[in-house]
Amino acid sequence: ATLRVAVTADLGGVLVSQSVRRAFEARVQRISRLVRACEWHPIDLRAAPTVDWHLRQDLFVGQYAAAASTWDANFNPNVRATYESALRTSMADIALARRTQMELYQAFAAIFDTFDLLICPGVSIAPFPWRDLNPLAIDGRAVENYMEWLQLTSSITVVGHPVAALPCGLDETGMPFGVQVIGAMFGDRELLNAAAGLERAFADDPIMVRPEPDFAALQATQSDCRTLGRTVQNRA
Repeated sequence: ATLRVAVTADLGGVLVSQSVRRAFEARVQRISRLVRACEWHPIDLRAAPTVDWHLRQDLFVGQYAAAASTWDANFNPNVRATYESALRTSMADIALARRTQMELYQAFAAIFDTFDLLICPGVSIAPFPWRDLNPLAIDGRAVENYMEWLQLTSSITVVGHPVAALPCGLDETGMPFGVQVIGAMFGDRELLNAAAGLERAFADDPIMVRPEPDFAALQATQSDCRTLGRTVQNRA
């Protein structure tokens, strides 16, 4: 009950589906009853997904340059797309991404001068068919690359703060829903303690309690996903 919590549905404007926004807003109402303060807080990490993409490009060139010429048609299409886009990206773009990362970090860290935690949704879209390597669209908008549906998580990676993922019941379609609980830099212990406390409180709320799969039903299911998974291609 002593926690001061900031909340945001989209980190200032990254891509988040309307269904995730609705589920998150419903959770915020319940979280507000458990903590000392719970406030919607202005945040601007809109530049973070571009920073993450450029830093990912830089990493992939270093990691895969020696092997890229050996890739065949069955090689992971997401890795290939990232590598090939990196070859078209200028050094100036990479350098600017690194500078922007530091600016974003400094602004983001200031949140924790006032709040103990920041909470946002876990991902931008509800679970999608596993045969797709990534969603092809979010609320009718085509995604530009396989990382776009992960902007809520990749943006936090850019600023480097510790994060705990907490399950929060089911969404409006009956699929698992979760949030990211973000702490101050180097505040891992405090974050884990707070997240554990929230999870215990969620267990007493039928809407927020962690959903448990029907293991007996899963064990009785004949699945071909292991075989089909080897042949799934990105249809984007």
